[in-house]
Amino acid sequence: MADLWPSTLPQKLNVQGHQYTFGDISIRSNPSVGPSKVRPRSSAIASPLQGMMYLTTAQLQTLETFYKVTVRGSDVFIFPDPENPSSATLYCRFTGSPSISATSAAGMWAVGLPMEVIP
Repeated sequence: MADLWPSTLPQKLNVQGHQYTFGDISIRSNPSVGPSKVRPRSSAIASPLQGMMYLTTAQLQTLETFYKVTVRGSDVFIFPDPENPSSATLYCRFTGSPSISATSAAGMWAVGLPMEVIP
């Protein structure tokens, strides 16, 4: 069973910096002569999801534990749907380490979350 996104962390991504794209459903190959060949990749394609949250220092420690210990950077977890946070959830996993930047407010951090939505 997938782990839940911690309830002590924000339950939605910031509007600014939120980016969702459809997964690449085709695969291309370029032969030595002639046009490219294109075919469907699969019917189950992960879709990239990039987002940002502002976290306190305590929340940042919670995220670090969740990332390093709970999901070990690669396990699937249940995340609130950024488009419909009140009722829907998504199965996600991290595609890289969260990026952490200082903000002008003491004790607040801007955290980038590189994820993908698993079908």
